[in-house]
Amino acid sequence: MIVNGRPILANPPKSTLIVPYNTSSTTYRGFMNFTRDYAAELELHVSEKVATKRLLNLRALYLAGNITKTSYEETLTSLIESRPHPRIIVIGDVHGCVSELRSLLRRCDYHPGDLLLFLGDLVSKGPSSKSVIKLARTLKSLSVRGNHDFEVVRWSQAIKNNAEPPLYQTEHYTIARTLSEADIKYMSSLPWYITCPGLNSLFVHAGFVSGVKLKKQNPRLMMNMRSILPDGTVTSKFFENWPWARLWDGTETVYFGHDADRGLQSYDNAVGLDTGAVYGGRLTACVLPERRMVSVSARKAYFMYRRKRYT
Repeated sequence: MIVNGRPILANPPKSTLIVPYNTSSTTYRGFMNFTRDYAAELELHVSEKVATKRLLNLRALYLAGNITKTSYEETLTSLIESRPHPRIIVIGDVHGCVSELRSLLRRCDYHPGDLLLFLGDLVSKGPSSKSVIKLARTLKSLSVRGNHDFEVVRWSQAIKNNAEPPLYQTEHYTIARTLSEADIKYMSSLPWYITCPGLNSLFVHAGFVSGVKLKKQNPRLMMNMRSILPDGTVTSKFFENWPWARLWDGTETVYFGHDADRGLQSYDNAVGLDTGAVYGGRLTACVLPERRMVSVSARKAYFMYRRKRYT
């Protein structure tokens, strides 16, 4: 995209982020090295309608004056830290399906102290992209950059540089126009991929090419690839017999989205979580470190699916 003679690149400030997770920790907080105010975090959960009933009931007792602030905070900490460890909740393509996302988080028993990690494509096609972005940043979630996120970031940069609106106002442009500065800052920060050495895991929107070092991976492929053909061609097209994940020979487990055609995918070292929520399928999460799958049905099909299939 060229605006006023200058290219709009929209590259992230960092190509990757590292998530600490110390599986040998002897304390709950030591797993991810965090210092959290659980009461403040619960208020964010309440504001985004994702708080669990048990914690809501405890909060109601405090607000009604039945328990002191000290007792409330101590009991809240005890409830949270009595669990074996904080969890990383890895979520497939949301595409603006905010109601399904809230339902999924409640079903995952999402607690303060847990980390949300999205696999990209927070936006586009679904009913409320802006609400999904707000939820993600309010809850201090991490996400990789998906192809639709990338286009929204590009348009936000173009608008900032006084670009003329497109002749036909694309959805990406329309979304970009509605975003707040905080939304744009959050979306612009999304990296190509995320690593978690403690869980020997990688997180990316579309995929990786085996045999290529992570730092040498092509960003466009990381956001768009679906298949690798026998001759080595990497393509965004859906070739039913040639999923890239089947060829992944890295030692890390890769969690990825983008490929709703294949639905839930599970290989030795690759897990695909795009189960087509926006097309009327399901929204799926993988809860780490136990690798437990959780999903909810979409309320409706928000977008007509028209992808071509190849063999």
